[in-house]
Amino acid sequence: NQTSTFIYANVTAQDNIVLRSITIWITMNGTIVNRSTNSTSPFSPFFVNFTNLIDGNYTLQANVTDGTNLNTTETRIIIIDTVAPNASLVQTPNNGSYIGSIFINVTANDTTSGINEINISIFNFTHSIINSTLGRNVKQLAVNFSNLPNGRYYYNISVVDYAGNRNISLTFNSSILSEVNYTIELDGFVGSRKYEYGSNVSINITTDPT
Repeated sequence: NQTSTFIYANVTAQDNIVLRSITIWITMNGTIVNRSTNSTSPFSPFFVNFTNLIDGNYTLQANVTDGTNLNTTETRIIIIDTVAPNASLVQTPNNGSYIGSIFINVTANDTTSGINEINISIFNFTHSIINSTLGRNVKQLAVNFSNLPNGRYYYNISVVDYAGNRNISLTFNSSILSEVNYTIELDGFVGSRKYEYGSNVSINITTDPT
């Protein structure tokens, strides 16, 4: 697997009598994309650089023929993949939501070289990593981050194919807010007014779990 758009071939051959030719060609889905032959001495080594190739699976073959028309062929399979894999968030908390745990479900797809790994990482409010879960040779990975203390958390997803192309998601954030007991003490004054014991008072309280 490679991310470049060329295939460089170097063929070295020898024969007890004499070489007649070396032919190198590449095919894609059974169709010859390019072919090059060296029938002029010195025959070996023979270098060919097939350039401007599109993504896909290629078969590289080299054939060597001697003076008595005996020949041998070597074959290599090469995958060119220059596109990063696709990643989809199947189930995640809404960005900026307040929840009790963080459940993340990711699917990935790469039609050329395939998915090598999916990684889901979670960070605390100081952006220090507290957990990283890696799945290899899978197309889906689900992780439930639970038993986390109250606070703001960030998470991101990265997907890598077998050619080394990487797709890294944006960083999302959610806040853990489990059941919290608040104690409110009043000194008898709300604003500039004083209330006697037993009076009804409406108070609006805004909290931040971070």
